[in-house]
Amino acid sequence: MSTVPSNDELNLDFIDNCITEDMNSRLTREFTDKEILEAFNQMDPRKAPGIDGLSSVDVIKFYYDVLNGNKDVASLNGTMIILIPKTKDPKDMFNFRPISLCRVLYKIISKVLANRLKTTLLICIS
Repeated sequence: MSTVPSNDELNLDFIDNCITEDMNSRLTREFTDKEILEAFNQMDPRKAPGIDGLSSVDVIKFYYDVLNGNKDVASLNGTMIILIPKTKDPKDMFNFRPISLCRVLYKIISKVLANRLKTTLLICIS
């Protein structure tokens, strides 16, 4: 059982505010073609398709719907962990390398969000 108090019980007054109104408006504005294209171009097209079978070239409209709050992302959170043998005849777990297969949609959405946050995080995290 969790012992963390609910948000109603947390007192965060001792934490200095580091996000200005200007920063907050930049973080919460509508997502643009430029942002999604930038994240898309940062993806390596040589990577294998995700568990959804899509490559990073497939579904731009879906990104807008998710990023702008018009579509639920719960279905995108599924990730498969696959064990790749490191040796020809693996005998134990040390002979495998785990990799995670995320949905391409999830990867691009998280990249767009990370790109937007990286300008602000340096101010808030020392």
